[in-house]
Amino acid sequence: MKIYFSAPSSNMTLVRDEMKWITDLGHTITHDWTFDSEDGFTKEQLRTLAFKDVEGVKNADCVILRSDPKTSVGCCIELGIAIAESIPVIIIDHGGIVPSHFFVKNIEFIKVVNSLDEALDLCNIITCLINRKFKP
Repeated sequence: MKIYFSAPSSNMTLVRDEMKWITDLGHTITHDWTFDSEDGFTKEQLRTLAFKDVEGVKNADCVILRSDPKTSVGCCIELGIAIAESIPVIIIDHGGIVPSHFFVKNIEFIKVVNSLDEALDLCNIITCLINRKFKP
């Protein structure tokens, strides 16, 4: 499954570990933004990086968003793109405003879970639905 992983950049080591876990299970990350940083980039380069994020979301079968008290504006923008494109979103709730927002509570293709394990289980279910096959 093609996954866009959205998370606060305040703990890049954790984000990279989680992305590796996702790919180790056979999924594809549509855009690895963890090596992008605002430091040292020109305005034009930052614009290019932002469009790579947008394309990463649009090219995903599913977006996994890890929400915590430091959830960034970028995560919220990526959530909005996924909503606009009707891409399923799985939110891992570690606090923060996103899981309780009215958008999250009122859009049927958004699911809130408590762990990356649960999120990846849902990805497997979505994959089965996309392929119209059931593989236990």
